Amino acid sequence: MSWKSKALYFVMFWFAVTPCLADEAGLADDTTRTTKPIVVTATRSEVDAADIAANVTIIDRETIENSPAVRVDHLLRKIPGFSLLRQQSSIVSGVSIQGVSLRGVGQSATSRTLVLLDGVPLNDPYGNFIIWSRIPFESIERVEVVRGGGAGVWGNLALGGVIQIITERPKERTLRLLAEGGTRGTSNLDLFAADRNGRLSYSFGANLYDTDGYFIYREDQRGPVDEPLTARNETFNGSADFEFAPGRRIYARASYSAESKDKGTPLSRSSMINRYYGAGGELTASGGSVWSLNLFSTVRTGNNVSTSVSRSRESESPRSFEYDGGAVSYGANVQWAKKVARKHKLSVGGDLLFNDSRSNSLSGWDSDAAVYTVDGAIGGKQTMGGVFAQNIWTPTLRWNVVLGARWDQIKSHEGRIAAIDQATGDLISETVSPDDTKTAFSPSLGVVF
Repeated sequence: MSWKSKALYFVMFWFAVTPCLADEAGLADDTTRTTKPIVVTATRSEVDAADIAANVTIIDRETIENSPAVRVDHLLRKIPGFSLLRQQSSIVSGVSIQGVSLRGVGQSATSRTLVLLDGVPLNDPYGNFIIWSRIPFESIERVEVVRGGGAGVWGNLALGGVIQIITERPKERTLRLLAEGGTRGTSNLDLFAADRNGRLSYSFGANLYDTDGYFIYREDQRGPVDEPLTARNETFNGSADFEFAPGRRIYARASYSAESKDKGTPLSRSSMINRYYGAGGELTASGGSVWSLNLFSTVRTGNNVSTSVSRSRESESPRSFEYDGGAVSYGANVQWAKKVARKHKLSVGGDLLFNDSRSNSLSGWDSDAAVYTVDGAIGGKQTMGGVFAQNIWTPTLRWNVVLGARWDQIKSHEGRIAAIDQATGDLISETVSPDDTKTAFSPSLGVVF
């Protein structure tokens, strides 16, 4: 048993043996209280769902608990217009084909569907795919989906829509544990634990998934090279919040996830590791102004082996080997919001994101010498920044007017594609992309009656 598994079981034991009592009267109040759904994704501030001039779907905690899904992409399939590049579960499909589409826009990097985890982009800087295994299922409080361009305050990445996964904030002692097992050596363990000690609250989430998999071809179509497609992943995340006073807090978050897949043949396989670090704070001033700041960094590394299989499925040969492929992104967003004269809710903010992506791959397999002949490298950097302003005006109880504008700048630089002879080290070809800067101004107007 690895040290990570031991740590997970220790946390489970500690929360299990500690009494978790709740006040019965308070519980009764919670079960009878009803409130309007609150959405933050469409406007980047808390607004009643009925007052938003956008197509919004909310998947709440109760729906999540009653769902048989084990990954977020499974949960999202119930939403009209949502799809991945291929209609396969993220458990078995390669991450490069897990691009998101809303309302039929292509599932590649052109999909322009922004996926967020607590306000932090999950889209991979290199391939725009989503690593769904990064999110322990029991840690999720709700999921908000805005289809179409109704969330213009998020910028050009959100032209197709926005999916935001909101995790549960640490609070009084909480423990949720999901343990599942099935045929083909399948097991799934998902945990969320939280506690509070004075002004400090903290939480821990984990997911361990393992399956021996199944054959992807029918028995009459299989050959000697076919074997079950297996998948394994482990994810751990933690957060800590310190509240100085009501409306004034700072927080820190970190997560680690790793997944590996044997893709149905002896040589075809992939692996990926993702690390995330974040910190931020919220401040409610005496005049009613609310300030928020979020800093984050994500590092992703991975390897992937692709192969070619003969028509008879009796032999397999390597096609390419992507090694040390990775992406680094870090950024920040800041926002100010305030209610003015009861009928106006103003918000102003900005965000900045730096992406550095690379992919190294061996190709040109020589079957006689049993070596790759070409070493390729693709890389580039991108800086994206934007500022926005928005006013939610409620002239009467029946009318809501949302007026906003956003300015974006995207700078792409140091783009390069190169191919090198593996035997001699000579440069076969090289393409250097010129630096490019683009700007865009996007006004928006929405009315709800």
